[in-house]
Amino acid sequence: MVWPPNSDLLSCCQVEDLGNLIKIYTDWQSHLIPYYSFQQFVQKVQKVGASNRVRIGCSK
Repeated sequence: MVWPPNSDLLSCCQVEDLGNLIKIYTDWQSHLIPYYSFQQFVQKVQKVGASNRVRIGCSK
């Protein structure tokens, strides 16, 4: 599936919504692991999410 469907550009509202979502994630991360930068946090989440333990646990 291609995002956004049937469009080459995001609408103004979609861009604003994406910005709001990223803000929520950065706020959550700063409370969860304040000593990590957001980029470090994203890298750790990607690494953990790619592990077999997580993938197997999610498929059950």
